[in-house]
Amino acid sequence: MGKPERFLCPIAGRAAKLLVVPVKPVGKRAAGYIRLSVMTDDSYSPTTQKDEILKECRKNGWVINQTQAVIDPEENIKIGGGDFYVDLGYSGSKGVKRPAYRALMEELHNYDYVVVYKLDRLTRKVSELGTVLELFVTTRTALVGITDGVNTSTAVGLTVAELLGTIGAAEARNIRDRVMSAQQTMMRAGKWRGGPPPFGYAIKKGKPGEGSTLVIDPEQAKYIKQAVKLFIKGDSIPKICEALNEKGSRTVFGNPWSDQVLRRLLGSPYLAGFIVYSGKVFRDEAGEEVRPFPPIIDLETYNILQSKIGERYIYHPSRGGALLSGIVYCVYCGGKMIGASPTEHGGATYRCRGKYHLHTDCEGLSTKSASLEGFLTQVILQMLAKKDTRKVIHSMTKNIRSTAKQNSLDNPTVRHEFLRSEIQALQEQRRNADFNYNGGDEDYQKAWNILKKRLNETESLIKDMKPQTSNANLNTLLEEVDVKEISEVWEKQLTVPQRRDVAKALIRKIVILPAREDYRSLHGYDTDRVKIEWQWNEELDVLSYYPRNLVPKKGARKKAAEKKKADKLKAEKKGKKK
Repeated sequence: MGKPERFLCPIAGRAAKLLVVPVKPVGKRAAGYIRLSVMTDDSYSPTTQKDEILKECRKNGWVINQTQAVIDPEENIKIGGGDFYVDLGYSGSKGVKRPAYRALMEELHNYDYVVVYKLDRLTRKVSELGTVLELFVTTRTALVGITDGVNTSTAVGLTVAELLGTIGAAEARNIRDRVMSAQQTMMRAGKWRGGPPPFGYAIKKGKPGEGSTLVIDPEQAKYIKQAVKLFIKGDSIPKICEALNEKGSRTVFGNPWSDQVLRRLLGSPYLAGFIVYSGKVFRDEAGEEVRPFPPIIDLETYNILQSKIGERYIYHPSRGGALLSGIVYCVYCGGKMIGASPTEHGGATYRCRGKYHLHTDCEGLSTKSASLEGFLTQVILQMLAKKDTRKVIHSMTKNIRSTAKQNSLDNPTVRHEFLRSEIQALQEQRRNADFNYNGGDEDYQKAWNILKKRLNETESLIKDMKPQTSNANLNTLLEEVDVKEISEVWEKQLTVPQRRDVAKALIRKIVILPAREDYRSLHGYDTDRVKIEWQWNEELDVLSYYPRNLVPKKGARKKAAEKKKADKLKAEKKGKKK
């Protein structure tokens, strides 16, 4: 802390003490990335990695916040915390599936250096390494690998990084091949390959060197047999899930039964004692099915079960899925609604995932897919045709990082940023009389004029460029100005996933409200029950769109339907007596 000094307080009119704190000069900013897939004796612990990264930063005078970055688990972006990005339990081959890694790639423009203990902590994929290194170059961020001696701020360091990345990828492939070979050897011997056992089984450990096998868990097997019996009898998956949850049964991971989990379990060959590998029944070298575990149900029952599943579940070829998947929400519970494409199923609906799949407390909402998607499509296309809205879209989605993967020489916007930095560096040299030119001021002026000319040329190019968003499919639509032409592009040029890409670029969420009581008398779709939250609007809590005191309690609809049915029967009986 600085030494206390005295000053005259203008309000109190008396002397007061002021603490003068020396301001620490701001240096180059650094981020640390830590990854650990499995902790073993020869692995690099997170603490070891962090200590070495901090030591490297102190040695070079780089500024780094020692606390861990806070990552949004859904969006995989940094929402707070410090400069350490940590992925524990993730393989280096999983690439963008790592949340902290993805968040770091989004934040690169804020850092001068990214420091890792070893290069393979960042990635083991050769296909990914080239893109990553290009991104580092474009954002002018240097990648530093401590034990590898890599620093991509130099040409030699960049070459070394590329070479080490290739070696790391080869090592990862060798490890994967050895693991797969060992697993297959164990399975041929009828042993369990590791991990949590399937529902209905428990792991029985053998003697050292013998491996483990599976035995039936009587309590879990009891519930499986009940589920199989009910399904063969004709009960629906949701009804069976409800029955299992009411009896206190839970999945392997302790969660309530959901439709997808139970459906997957009923189709699993494990029930008949087979080993499953990569989604198929595992076969030995002779091509025979390996069936070493005690069956929970006999083979005849298992075959009948699979036949019933085939009869009741007809799979349609995928045409791209639901257009609004991932952005439709139920106003009752705030959870997402799962949709089915109307092109794959005529009666397709968006249904509350909590109610219909996870069987939570929510009373649940549903709405026709064709109606909702048709309405949203018209809203989007009409909106894209308006000049004022197009300006908002351009300003909202314009993002220099979207062009970061392009070569800086090909992209005027990125090149402009580089030239500005070079001119600032040149100005700094002049202030410090550090020209590094044989001709002094004369050579300096030449360099200045060349840079200034290039900068002016780049600015002219940028002015002539069409406004671009960070979404390629949205740009395709924005190139058209007429609603009819936009509709043509939407229907004939863009696939369903590409349309979904546009919808998500524009819409943060769609909240579905309950239908009006007289909805059957309406002509057309009730658009009042659809609330759209655009990306440029203030983000609101889903539950704020509907009064909490009007949300029906669980079972209210069922009771109302039963009462209605009973009243109807009562009225019919009364009419017969008359």
